[in-house]
Amino acid sequence: WAGYYHYLATGDLAFLNSYYTLFYEAGRAMSEDSGIDSRLYYDDPNQLMHSNNVWEDSWDDFLYSNATVERGLRDAARIAAATGHAADQALFNSRADMIHAGLNGRLDWNGENTDISQLGLAWPFETHAPTDSRITKVIDRINGVATDRWGNNHPLVNFSGEWQDLVNRYWGDTYWNGGPWFLTTLWYGQYYAKRQDYAGGKNDVDNFKYRLDLTRSRLGPIGFGAEQMAPSSSLLYPGQMDFVLQAAWPNAWESMSTLTDCIMLFLDHVPDAPAGAIRLAPKLPSGWDTMTYKNISVGSRRLDVTCNENAVFNTHELRNLAGGALDYDTYVRIPPGKNVVAVLQDGVAVGYTFDAAASRVHITGPLNASAGSVTVVKVVHEHIQPDLDHDGDVDVNDLDLFESCATGPGISQNSPACSDARLDSDNDVDQADFGVLQRCFSGGDLPADPDCEG
Repeated sequence: WAGYYHYLATGDLAFLNSYYTLFYEAGRAMSEDSGIDSRLYYDDPNQLMHSNNVWEDSWDDFLYSNATVERGLRDAARIAAATGHAADQALFNSRADMIHAGLNGRLDWNGENTDISQLGLAWPFETHAPTDSRITKVIDRINGVATDRWGNNHPLVNFSGEWQDLVNRYWGDTYWNGGPWFLTTLWYGQYYAKRQDYAGGKNDVDNFKYRLDLTRSRLGPIGFGAEQMAPSSSLLYPGQMDFVLQAAWPNAWESMSTLTDCIMLFLDHVPDAPAGAIRLAPKLPSGWDTMTYKNISVGSRRLDVTCNENAVFNTHELRNLAGGALDYDTYVRIPPGKNVVAVLQDGVAVGYTFDAAASRVHITGPLNASAGSVTVVKVVHEHIQPDLDHDGDVDVNDLDLFESCATGPGISQNSPACSDARLDSDNDVDQADFGVLQRCFSGGDLPADPDCEG
């Protein structure tokens, strides 16, 4: 998984070739009986690896551990394909398919203890979509609105008290009194961030941001360097009067790296240096109308990404910092219930697909290649009639179109191309219509007021 991501980020095929034997051996070792530890083996009847769980405190056919195996095998197959090892590619994909079938069987069994790590199937390992019915059952159990196969209701979300809305590791956790962790609360939020790709609106990304903000409100003397939280006035360090942080031991790889992942999930980008592309699925929570990420790298390319939202159009601005060829593959979200009026790249109409259920528009294309140049992808979702060129603003370009349609008082304008220029209740295009255009004039690249027509 990490090796293939390095390849996506850098495009360094020599790296894959140099370490291919290591990747091959890792793919084999994670998916067959171990000759070193008898507890690590392929459980043939269940089609799962019997292994240690993520918390390193028990052995079984765990969902999370096998999700890591499936994702590792999928990426091992991709590495094999990239380096020309077709037989190895087939082997790893075949083993991944068996593990996936085993995961489905264990999810259907619904008997594993409620554990936040089970969300790993949806994110980060992506063996199942966040909306898959099996994963929906997992999150429902975590939220306390579904039971296991024996009728037990074992939620991990705290519903009251000082830990309200924070999230525990697993049901029955007694480690340092079983308090919520930074990692687990962030992980819970990440699930909702990814689920937002399948639904319109902002409810899921708002849930994600809420959990992120909640963990920040619980920071103590070493910040996200800790793994677990504790009640106020408990487990104090020498000299500390009060804090709401329990650091069983500093744990930068868990809490700090997950925090970084959370911050990057608002942009939700995947580099694809081998294809010369960047893939984006940005999500702005409520209250944000803009966000910028600087110096995003894809191979040797660097770019800044700014996402803007307003009542008329939403944009992605991609600044090619050092120059060079790079393609973009992005999803622009629009408000639920809105239709696509126009999709433009640098003012020119481009092709797109629209997922109405998720209220997002998929657009691909090339970035401007010159250093420092900005490529603007715009989705207009609110039509204002004086916006004659349908680009979301009312500016001199619309004025030019209006003038070409003007007839004067009492002279009907019947051309279909000029229908929008008839801005009042009659059929001519005259000074009265011009008055409406004047009221709506916003200037270039500035959204016109949706209520300007009066």
